[in-house]
Amino acid sequence: MNKIISQSIWSIALILGLYGSTAQAQFVAPYLDALEFNSDVDFQSAFDIDHNDVILVDPSFGTSSNITPAIISSVRGAVVDGYHKDAAGLKYFSFDVDTIVNGSSVLKGDILRCVDAACMDFILVHDSDVTNTIHININAFTFDPENDELIFSIDNNATIAGTPYLSSDLIRFDGTNFSLEYGPFLDVFLLHNNVDGLSMIDADQFLVSFANNSKRNDIYKVNTTTQTWNLAYTPFNDVSSFNHINVSSLMVHTQDVPELLFSDGFED
Repeated sequence: MNKIISQSIWSIALILGLYGSTAQAQFVAPYLDALEFNSDVDFQSAFDIDHNDVILVDPSFGTSSNITPAIISSVRGAVVDGYHKDAAGLKYFSFDVDTIVNGSSVLKGDILRCVDAACMDFILVHDSDVTNTIHININAFTFDPENDELIFSIDNNATIAGTPYLSSDLIRFDGTNFSLEYGPFLDVFLLHNNVDGLSMIDADQFLVSFANNSKRNDIYKVNTTTQTWNLAYTPFNDVSSFNHINVSSLMVHTQDVPELLFSDGFED
């Protein structure tokens, strides 16, 4: 099939899938190993899940465990809306409002990294007071695996270092400067979507979830070079506990299968 025609068909199907109300079966992309995420509401699966619990999901078997440090899951009055785990297993968090973690102030523009497994000690890897971003809420973030630079999204349109950004933008911070990584000026599909879950696969591919559409618990892969989108994960439609949740943070583990990761899904 002609590649351009195939991409057009996919774009139409994706838009219908995002905004339609038809029933959906579970879909798991073959490159997914595991998902870790937070929800913005309490819900019940195999066990009770509080909204600040990080849930580890094996796509083949469903929810498998709760891996949240107690000090984070016990934070009330704030919701974990950004999460990441690095290769060493260290966990990173951001919150939707200014809050207190273990007696210390954490602002909605901060990102903390737990020093120990219980997160009794932590450091700020992004200090919004230092970067003059205390007015923004980082509601999704990841790190570039090639250089560890921060890539994040925000929950509302805001101006950072004199530049206006949208809630659909992916923004890069290299430790000194902020710049647009990817957004609706490059990909109009993002224009009306608020990115609230973000995980980077490689130099030009991200897995994302959205806050403001009818499929808030689905996850999509975007190739920022080819500007193509693919469905990566959706839970079983008949699991009622998943139907109403919003995936409010995202960390995705992928298999080491480059030919799958770089395929745009439209080859003959």
